[in-house]
Amino acid sequence: MEFKDRNVQNEHTFNCILNEDGSMTFEDNPGEIYEEGTSVDSELFKQFQEELIQKIENKNQKHMIAAYLSSGKTLTTAGQYARIPLDEYNSVGSKLTFDSSGNSIIVGSGVNKIRIEGILSYLGTDTNSNFGLVVYKNGTSIGVSINSGNSTTSLHNQIQTKLPIIDVTEGDKIQMYVRTVATDSKDVTINGSSHGTATMLEVEVLE
Repeated sequence: MEFKDRNVQNEHTFNCILNEDGSMTFEDNPGEIYEEGTSVDSELFKQFQEELIQKIENKNQKHMIAAYLSSGKTLTTAGQYARIPLDEYNSVGSKLTFDSSGNSIIVGSGVNKIRIEGILSYLGTDTNSNFGLVVYKNGTSIGVSINSGNSTTSLHNQIQTKLPIIDVTEGDKIQMYVRTVATDSKDVTINGSSHGTATMLEVEVLE
C-alpha cells in the first residue's frame, strides 16, 4: 500500500463567504493541484486492515515437513555412511518441499532459519559396533548422534538428534545418513512406519 501527500500551490488557503444568515462558509482555495494525494476514507482503512490481517496470518502459518520410511529397509553401512531412503512425508505450509529422488527436504524462498529433528530407529546387531545418525546440509555434516550397538538382534534401538536453529538459504538440501563402525560387514535394518517410532526427519521453518 502506497501513501502520497497532497501537494498544492496554496497550502491551508481558503475563501471566506458571508452567508445571508450571517454565518460564514470557508471554501478551499488550493490554487494549482500538483498531486491529489491519498484519499483517507473508510475504503483505505479497510484495505489497510485486510493487508495487516494477511501479514499476521502468514507470520503465524506453520511450514513443516516430516519425512519417514514407509517400511523397514536393510542397509549395508559397516564402516561407511549410507543415506537413509526416506520415501514418504507429511507437510504443512508451502515453504518446504520433499525430493523423493534425493530423499531430502528442500528449503524454499524466504526461509532463513529452520529447526531439524532426526530419529533413527533400528534393530540391534550381533556386532560390537557404534551407530551414528548424521544430518547433512548440502552434503556437509551439521549434526551427529552416536549410540552403542546392541548384541541382541531382536531389540529395537533409537538414536535422536535435535538441531534447534540452523541458518539456511533457498535451495538448501537437508538429508539424513546412518553410519556404523563394525568389525564385520553386518547390515543394519532400519525400522519403517510399521513400528511405534519410525525413522524420521522433521524440518520446521522458524523464520
